[in-house]
Formats: sequence, structure tokens, C-alpha cells
Amino acid sequence: MNHGSIERFIGFLLNGVLVLLVVGGILLNVFIVTVSLNCWKKFRPLQSIDVIITGLAMVRIILLISYNLFIIDNMSDKKIKHLVIARKYLMPLSMSAEFCNLWWGSVLCVFYCAKITNYSNRLFIMIKRNISKMIPWLLLLSLALSVLSCLPSRWFVFYHKSLNGTDSTNVTIELNRLHFFLIRLAGSIIPFVILCFSIGLLILSLIRHTRRLASQGSGFRDVQRDVHLDVIRSMVSFLVLCILYFLGSNLLPVSMILRKQLLTAFCFTTYVIFPSLHSVSFIISNKELKKAFLTALHWLRIRRRDLGT
Repeated sequence: MNHGSIERFIGFLLNGVLVLLVVGGILLNVFIVTVSLNCWKKFRPLQSIDVIITGLAMVRIILLISYNLFIIDNMSDKKIKHLVIARKYLMPLSMSAEFCNLWWGSVLCVFYCAKITNYSNRLFIMIKRNISKMIPWLLLLSLALSVLSCLPSRWFVFYHKSLNGTDSTNVTIELNRLHFFLIRLAGSIIPFVILCFSIGLLILSLIRHTRRLASQGSGFRDVQRDVHLDVIRSMVSFLVLCILYFLGSNLLPVSMILRKQLLTAFCFTTYVIFPSLHSVSFIISNKELKKAFLTALHWLRIRRRDLGT
């Protein structure tokens, strides 16, 4: 087995693992949406944080389904004709879901920042008082920006190429990798900067709060300090996933040019773990979701035991 065959085999295995990760991510996000809708059905109004998480889960379901189609297409040596054609028409939907995932994740970080930190700036105080009322409008604005940012992909990412030069019937659809990269970068850079800015404000607030406790001779344990740390851990994990996503975004056009299946599989891995692992952090940090998840695991364990007997 030569080097090229080994690389293709490893790439195929990675793509198979990616399909499993995508399916797992879809199931996790379906679970989040189901629990949230069940709470809403019981006439319990959803809090702002629950609205954001539920919206993110819905967007990620769409995103992961589109990723699964692209991964299956990438696994095939002979590209599936219908999937290649569908890319041109599904790309705006997939890209808008991708941008919306970033924007709404940044809105979540802004919400945490406004609720937890304490600054004396008038604008910040106004935002802090009205952040819950602003959330629906921020989500709608982010959705509109996501859709507008992805619209150029409908016309400038794909182009038709004749295989025989003069034969207009023998045409394939090619990807303009430069336009693909520029549109993705333009649509994702602003929410990424907002995310970094929110994390910076949280860390600065934590430092100021810790120094104030030290000057007052307070004990090491402090509720507000612990809340700061928990939120910062959550937001830093989101930041790390965003960085991995940016790496994948930058490397994907290169992998397509070089036709390196292993590198392409790595890029798709960074795409998949972003919406999947961050949803896991939602379940771990949210009391309602964690309780429902443990209940579901307990029910599955009982069902498995009953089927075994």
C-alpha cells in the first residue's frame, strides 16, 4: 500500500468518525430544543438565556445536517452529482446558519458580560438594565446580518466550467476558493471580535473584583468571584472552539487546491466539533438540561436492562 492509498484510507476513516460526530451533535441539539419546548409548553416562560440556547440549538441542527451532506460527498471518490449541484443552492442556507451560529454565540457572551460584570459607565449600566428586553432584537438583528453576509455566496462562490471548452452540454460546477474564503472571513470576523471583547471585559471585571476583595481582607471563597470564573471558563471554551473554526476556515480552501483528503478531513473536524462540543457545555452548565439529560440516561439504562432480561 503506497503513501497515497494510506492517506486516502486515513481520510476515509476520519470522515466516517465525522459522520458519527455530526449525528451525535444533531441528537444533542434536538435534545436541547425538545427540553426547552417542553418547558415552554408547561406555561413556564423561557428566560433570555434559554431563548438564546434554544435558538442556537435549532441553527446548529441545520448546520450539522448540511455538514453531513458535504462530508458524505467528500468521502466519495466520484462526487455525487446531486450533492455537487445542491451545494450551489444550499450554500447560502448553510453559510447563513454558520454565521448565525457565531452571531448568536456572541450574543450569549454579551448577555453574560452584561449580567455579571459591574462597570460605572452610563452606557454599560443602561445595557445591563435592559439586556433582557434587548435579546430578541439582538437575535433578529444577528439573523438579518447572517443572511445578508451569506447572500454573495449565491452568485460569487460557484461558477460553471465547460469540460470540453466548446461543448456547452458538458459543464461542471466549480468552487471559487478565494471568494469562498473572503465571504466567510467577512461574515465571521465581527462576531469573533465581539466575543473577544466580551471575554476581555469579564476578565478585567474579575481582576478588579479580586483586588477589591484582597484590599478588604475578605475570604478566598466568594460567590460573585465563582460566578465570574464559571462564565469565563464557558466563554473561553467557546473562544477556543471559534479559533479552531477559523483555522479550519482558512485551511479548507488550501486543502481543496492541494487535493489533500487528510487536511480536508481535519478542516471538517474543526467545523463539526464547534457546534457539537459547545452544545455539550450547554447541557453541563444548565441545571434544567443537565437534570433532563441525566433522567434520559437513567431511562435508557433501565430500558436496556429490561431488554436484556
